[in-house]
Amino acid sequence: MSSCAPVRVVNATLYGIGGAVLFLFLFILALICDGSWTFGVNDLSDLGVSPNPWACFFFNSACVFSGGLLFIFGIKMYFACPNIERYAYLVSGLSALFLMGIGLMTEDMVPSVHLEFAYIFFTMVGCVVAGTILLDLKKKKLLRAVTSSVILLMSLILYLTQPFEVYEPIIVMGMLVWIITRSVYVFTCH
Repeated sequence: MSSCAPVRVVNATLYGIGGAVLFLFLFILALICDGSWTFGVNDLSDLGVSPNPWACFFFNSACVFSGGLLFIFGIKMYFACPNIERYAYLVSGLSALFLMGIGLMTEDMVPSVHLEFAYIFFTMVGCVVAGTILLDLKKKKLLRAVTSSVILLMSLILYLTQPFEVYEPIIVMGMLVWIITRSVYVFTCH
């Protein structure tokens, strides 16, 4: 069991699960509306500047609204957890602000900070996952540590061996899986 405050954690995990599921749902709608997005050819943010305005709306909304929910998740978990784990959630919540920025500052804006927001977001999330692996190992939560390690290792291997258009969507799906599995685990332990 976690040392976090039970009622607050259960409440917070719903924001984490909701943010991940909402992103996935709106991303799928953006794919359907765009109709031309191709895995391995396009990057995710191309949906945010699609010729189809609905694809743009759904993708950018996915970033903004999911980012908002994930920000709330991180901040609520920060206040619910009394130990060092709280700082991982704080960084997680702050990273969600950059996800929101990705949806608000699309790649076609001049001057664009879109790419910087994306790199900061990915870097912060990677640091959070790495930090939680260490915390989980210290607390002897091996299943959580192994799950996070597999996702982080897969992401690093893809980053080092594949083009951006291949590794980006897979890493994003890995992040969604990480958020959902971590939230479900924390939710069911209270």
